[in-house]
Amino acid sequence: MADARLLLDWRNDTQTRANSRQHGLVVWHAHLDWLATVLCDPARELLIAELNGVAVGTVRLDTREDDTVLSWTVAPEHRGKGLGRRMVELAVDRVPHRRLTAEIAIGNERSMAIAKAAGFQLDHSAGDMMVWLRPRLTGSARGGESLAHGGD
Repeated sequence: MADARLLLDWRNDTQTRANSRQHGLVVWHAHLDWLATVLCDPARELLIAELNGVAVGTVRLDTREDDTVLSWTVAPEHRGKGLGRRMVELAVDRVPHRRLTAEIAIGNERSMAIAKAAGFQLDHSAGDMMVWLRPRLTGSARGGESLAHGGD
């Protein structure tokens, strides 16, 4: 829960909200409830990406029966540096045995480029979101940067 304020600030960023399913501001108490639920759910993993000890973004993996849904946010001050691509690559490496899904807002060109680079392919549209899929992978994690569990 130590990262709660940082995660809320990233979530309430104007660009993040524009590319999210829910576009409204999230209030503090609702965010804390959501975060506590996520951190206690064994089917969900909330990771904080760090570069040289500085938090630069987050990736969430929500495991469902048939697949794992990935979602990500790059900290506003770190966007446009290629970090989102690396964050998603590292997250994908954590679950090579799973089919992956990403739901990306129509018009979110940066996230679409990240998904393509990670091997996702556009499957279909649902409302104002596009559903991207990546089949199971084989291989091991790459070295270097780190993803740490949220709240650590």
